[in-house]
Amino acid sequence: MIALEQIIDFEVNFPRAFASVTDKPDLRLFYNTANPHSQDSNHAVFINLSGNLEETLEELILFYRVRSLIPRVYPSYQPQENRRLLPLLSKRGFEINYSPDTIYVKEYPSRLAPCKSLKVERVRTMADAVRNIICKNDGGDWNAEVLSKQLQSEQFHLLVGYVAHQPVCLGALRRMDNLFRLDEVLTDPDFRGRGYGRALVQGIMEYWRRLSPQSELYLWSSDPTAIRIYREAGFTALQPGLKTWNASYAPVR
Repeated sequence: MIALEQIIDFEVNFPRAFASVTDKPDLRLFYNTANPHSQDSNHAVFINLSGNLEETLEELILFYRVRSLIPRVYPSYQPQENRRLLPLLSKRGFEINYSPDTIYVKEYPSRLAPCKSLKVERVRTMADAVRNIICKNDGGDWNAEVLSKQLQSEQFHLLVGYVAHQPVCLGALRRMDNLFRLDEVLTDPDFRGRGYGRALVQGIMEYWRRLSPQSELYLWSSDPTAIRIYREAGFTALQPGLKTWNASYAPVR
């Protein structure tokens, strides 16, 4: 079973792959001014809660505002973080959004059946047809830019499902040491309801096992349909899991 500490380390540090980072005594600040709509690219985490949180928060707000970015905060999952930090964020004008997502970890063999008509391959460039799938699902280009920035990294695997040479679905594996996170499992809206999502997940499981047989894998999900597929693929909810949130600066004018 994956250690919760490994997942926390991954969650706090994964934006290093596609954003610049500035470390201060109490803060880790991620930013990418070329992609301001990507929250994963532009947020801070409190890495030390023992200092003056009010002063640290003002430093955080200034850091992003001088770069014309919205100040945002993600959790670092430290003990007492929610109790100490969330009331302060709310008081200072941050809007806190709680996520319903749960962590699922790969623990059992997959029961999903492969699909001969879907061919799953790793890609190294962002073809227009692949970019279109991402933009259709996300309502904009910001996530395609995040993924494009990582394509040449050996720690990032963008896997595309093709039917008769046409991309219809995709998923991403991010790696840190011996731990992988499954992300961005998307199907082109024009090709949904044909079983390609299930086949894609099975194809990714086979790829991951060939790539690193002794590694661990996890994901976040709250979608009931997706969770049914992940359970069939051998995932189970992590207990105890993490309760996640994000906070965006939205002061009342």
